Amino acid sequence: MVPAPEYLRFAGHYGFRPDFCEAADPESKGIVENLAGYAKSDLMVPQAPFGDLAAANVQAAAWCAEVNGVIHSEICAVPAERLVIERELLAGLPSLRASIGRLVTRKAGRLSCVRFGSARYSVPVALIGTQVGCAPMTGGCW
Repeated sequence: MVPAPEYLRFAGHYGFRPDFCEAADPESKGIVENLAGYAKSDLMVPQAPFGDLAAANVQAAAWCAEVNGVIHSEICAVPAERLVIERELLAGLPSLRASIGRLVTRKAGRLSCVRFGSARYSVPVALIGTQVGCAPMTGGCW
């Protein structure tokens, strides 16, 4: 597994460590799929169909309170109580959204290059000292 550089920068920016399933290991992929299946089978199926979004959100909040109020088998603690303890360790989100998938600007340096991520991109000499737009998803600058 080789993660995209943009994803690694995103993870670093928000302070979490990416965790990936192993290649040719269906059990590791199944863990993630099982969590989605758990929410569907325990919340969506018994409650469905929802009349409107507001009703669905009320049911989802009640379900979250229920499942997060009992001892979790992996961490051997009540998730809601653990969150109270760990809340002081959580960092606030930045005021600006991540720039993944959006245009960002970089200043063209004296070598007529802009640095974006872990790479340098050449720009015309006429752009030295000016702001140059970079598109993170395409890896291109103009």
